[in-house]
Amino acid sequence: MESPPVVDIDVDSFINGQPLLPAFNGKVDMTAAFKWSRYNILEFFDKITAQPGPRGYDVEAGAQKSLDAVVTAIHTLVNSGTPQTSIFLPKQLDVWYYNTKFRIETIFELVGWIFSVTGFSPSNANRNNYYYPIAALYCVFWRRLTENSAIDPPIKHDPNVAQITWFKVGSNWRICVSSTLDGIGLKPYKDAAQLRRQDVLIASGLLPKTMKNTSLVPTPNPQMFGHCAETIPWLYINSILKSVSAASAEGFALQPKLILPDKYKGAYEYARLDYRVFRPPCENCAYLLSKLGFKAQNFEPPTY
Repeated sequence: MESPPVVDIDVDSFINGQPLLPAFNGKVDMTAAFKWSRYNILEFFDKITAQPGPRGYDVEAGAQKSLDAVVTAIHTLVNSGTPQTSIFLPKQLDVWYYNTKFRIETIFELVGWIFSVTGFSPSNANRNNYYYPIAALYCVFWRRLTENSAIDPPIKHDPNVAQITWFKVGSNWRICVSSTLDGIGLKPYKDAAQLRRQDVLIASGLLPKTMKNTSLVPTPNPQMFGHCAETIPWLYINSILKSVSAASAEGFALQPKLILPDKYKGAYEYARLDYRVFRPPCENCAYLLSKLGFKAQNFEPPTY
């Protein structure tokens, strides 16, 4: 599989004069990471598995036992060579988030899991210097890992929306990030995975059984619960909700198609930052916000 080119990008326009903060327990310069190739990213994931402790990348303790399997699964997907097998695992993979086991099945979820369990946020992090850049970096990583000349345009298989939530656990801040399922490609796989996500929402107590296969989103696009990018991050957070300061949680959804190229070897545009990149929570997400005890105003789109 051919590696995408390394693109020279001015990421200073992200941050309105604020330098990007280091990520992954202070060990990764995000300005440099935006320029990594597919092979650089895979090498980085291998380094996390080799140094998961507090002196390394500080992976959450419960999640450490899933690291090898997650990184191996990513390598397998990247080397598979077809749209289906480079995005969806042959079967769901069990992973730990703190003390709860989840099943994930796409490269978008695998990469998001690594971002969500590796290191805490810097104490001086804000939307400009950390949270928007790291959400964009998440999108760039899965695009570089899935992009190849056999899938053109690559946007055909991109998630339509990604979502990041940051929240306080004890005295530290952590992120959870994930995305919707594959955009307009591989519909049967996407639909089946959406139903599985919905079942997990019900099992978690966030969604009553009476709301299975329903939607609060009005026509013409009444997506069912389990579709949204918020699903995985909020399921993770719900599993440790008693330890989370729910009122402090913040987040936003963004549209990867506005920051990623629409054709193979196209230019990346993630340095562009304005209000059009962001999406407000849908009616389904507003319902889940209230169940989690989050403040709705903390999840409104930034107005850059």
